[in-house]
Amino acid sequence: MKLLYIVPLFSLLFTLSAASIFRVGLGGAELEMEFEPYYMPLGLTIPLTSSPVSNVNSSNETDLYGYLLGTSLMPRFIILEASAYPMPLVGVGIKKFLPDVYNACNVFNWFNIVDSIAAGPFMEPWGVSLFIGNVAHYTAVPDTDDAGAQKNSSNAGVQGSGYFGLLVSYGSQHIRFCSLVPDHWVEFEIKLKGVKSGDALALSWSYRLGYRLHMNPDIRSYVYAGVRRDHLDSDFFQFSLVKNSHAEFRLDVGTNPLEVLTVTAILGKKFPLNRQFALELNAGCIWYVADSYSGGLSDGASRNALKFVISPNVKF
Repeated sequence: MKLLYIVPLFSLLFTLSAASIFRVGLGGAELEMEFEPYYMPLGLTIPLTSSPVSNVNSSNETDLYGYLLGTSLMPRFIILEASAYPMPLVGVGIKKFLPDVYNACNVFNWFNIVDSIAAGPFMEPWGVSLFIGNVAHYTAVPDTDDAGAQKNSSNAGVQGSGYFGLLVSYGSQHIRFCSLVPDHWVEFEIKLKGVKSGDALALSWSYRLGYRLHMNPDIRSYVYAGVRRDHLDSDFFQFSLVKNSHAEFRLDVGTNPLEVLTVTAILGKKFPLNRQFALELNAGCIWYVADSYSGGLSDGASRNALKFVISPNVKF
């Protein structure tokens, strides 16, 4: 019966959709805090020049990419960020303080409900980072017909931000199967990411290429590449492979020796009922091709094993 407590506990966090909590100007700098169930950052954007953050007035997402990539040789901003990861921390808390509940969620080998829902794309409870690159705000131009009437109401009020540059991150702990492991790690990453939202539209994307160095000798260092896109259009009710979907792929390659460690693939669909309410289900797996751990962290069964990930969600 303890398993029944897991559903409302996770649902409480899932109902808090991704959103900007606040954005305030501090002279030439800008302080912003965002929230989503797996990622809660507080960032301070500091300009390196006297120019403000540029605004890309376009309804085409690729125009934002073009601006960011076209100005990448002249970094104009530094972002200092501290972040916490709510869902992974909930999983750690359940395993530590409610071990009977965690054990009751073992469905079969490599599939624990708590671990599968809480894991997400993050393997740490918190982190700090330094970003140097370019930032642009996004304001969508509504699509209109020949008479000037707006054709797509989902573009109304759409705005967001995009980032491209070098990201250096640090943390002192690592999460493995909802347990905290001491591990000073440093990550170097080239990242193109962004988010935009409006009355009916919410879209986020991230393209990453990087290297993570683990100081814990029992955790292997690796290079990686990752792609993530998440789309919600509350005014679109037909089936589409692109709209109202989630897609995430990642490849980790160990550096000593050079071999594939893990392959992650997660897909999902959203089912909007109206502009205030949408159901979502993301599911996938992590294929552990080779063991990323050794010594006391190796369980002897992490080579050529599959771990299932499932993320039911309700967005308001």
